[in-house]
Amino acid sequence: MSDHRKIKPEEFNLVLIGFVDCGKSTLGGQLVRKIKPQVYEQLKRQCELYQQGQQAIFQRFGIQSWMGNRNHFHISSLMLDSPTQAEREISTDVNAKHVIELSACQFRIIDTPGHGDFIKKTIQGISMGNVCLMVVSASDGEFEAGFHRENLSFSYKQQLIYSKVAGIERFIVCVNKMDCVKYSEKRFLEIKTSIGKLIKTVGIKQEIPFIPICGECGDNVFERSENMKWYCGKTLTETLNNMETNFQRTVEECLREPLRIAIFKPKLPNGILAGYIISGMVKVGMTVQIPRVHSGELINVRVKNIQISHTNKERAFSNSLVGIEFDNLPPTKTGYIISDPYFSPCKAASRFIAQISIINTPKPSIRAGYAPIVHCGLAFANTKFEKLIGILNPTDSSIIIEENPSCLEIGDVALVELAPTVPLFVDSYNDCNKLGRIIIRDGRATIAVGTIVKVNYRRNQFTLFPNKFNYIVKSPHPFTDLSIINRK
Repeated sequence: MSDHRKIKPEEFNLVLIGFVDCGKSTLGGQLVRKIKPQVYEQLKRQCELYQQGQQAIFQRFGIQSWMGNRNHFHISSLMLDSPTQAEREISTDVNAKHVIELSACQFRIIDTPGHGDFIKKTIQGISMGNVCLMVVSASDGEFEAGFHRENLSFSYKQQLIYSKVAGIERFIVCVNKMDCVKYSEKRFLEIKTSIGKLIKTVGIKQEIPFIPICGECGDNVFERSENMKWYCGKTLTETLNNMETNFQRTVEECLREPLRIAIFKPKLPNGILAGYIISGMVKVGMTVQIPRVHSGELINVRVKNIQISHTNKERAFSNSLVGIEFDNLPPTKTGYIISDPYFSPCKAASRFIAQISIINTPKPSIRAGYAPIVHCGLAFANTKFEKLIGILNPTDSSIIIEENPSCLEIGDVALVELAPTVPLFVDSYNDCNKLGRIIIRDGRATIAVGTIVKVNYRRNQFTLFPNKFNYIVKSPHPFTDLSIINRK
């Protein structure tokens, strides 16, 4: 009998993105401080004990580095996983340890790095998001640093592209640090206009709310600010509560999907593995396959326990960030995929064919043999361009403009054959769209984005279809508009 009961994720993932020092961690800490005051008070008490001379007790926990010189540093430190991050006063890793409960639903706050040295971590955090909260600093100079085209190595545009490729459909923009510009409506409208044009440039077409806030003071976060009476819109929490979420599924739909769990943290205390369920359902007692680190060999293990927000569950569905305890967990790696050995197991790819949009090019150009880094969800790997199959029409990918081109330029939509140098677990876009989206990077520059058309798994002979172009998707992939915009 079919099970048509509607299921809703235990929590939605609210991913915070923005340029360095825009106030992401402060805003996230403010949300946690107000909704979960006991967490804030616990950390504050530890810092007070350290100040009172009990350094020996907290020396090994690094509490001294959480003190800081800024009066709001306790708030931002709530979003940091380690004293090392607090000492540097920036996020250097994906932090997803807090869940806030609003009147309509729960949100897990995923704080991502805003510094260009940690782009890989930022992409990993964005890949787990359901709702994207972009934080923009209104302070003079800080907004311009992340917006101007001279800073394309890691700008607001890059992060919006990553969010679009990850499939995020719900966006909110918070213009932070309004106190630094004396709550100027003119400055807010200037930033709103600039970011609004940028959002349309990357192909995001839905209406996006813009909220002027002060993360440190809490203005327009929970309650309407008296300092910005000119703003007539909703506060941040009101916007989150009223946001339409189309993530409800039926149990039958989840059972039809192959199980795909991306490994987020390979080993937590007590032998628990943290993972993001991309599709399908996992339950206690079932047998799954986990790839072994380096070799990618698939090992069968049994699920012993499942936790969501430290609460034991019998089963968990897609779009959930879970902790799973296994019997005899093998050494594994972030980005590897856990799957069901009896229903469409996920294997490492030896080569795959992808349809990509070129938005930047290295010098001199992209040719066969070029080896950048390819991101797919939480995974990334050095990958070689084995062959340039053809350049396609940007508006109709069934039309071949040029076969076997010698190089690719900015604005081209191309079909290419890629070969990872290490185990990389991917699917075609039609089989699992989350594992069929790729970002190609070189250094800090984003070279291309696209989708996977066909995968050749390890230890299988690579064969093309009889008609070498009849496997091209009939419609352009979701990111073709990025190439059209960048076409010279």
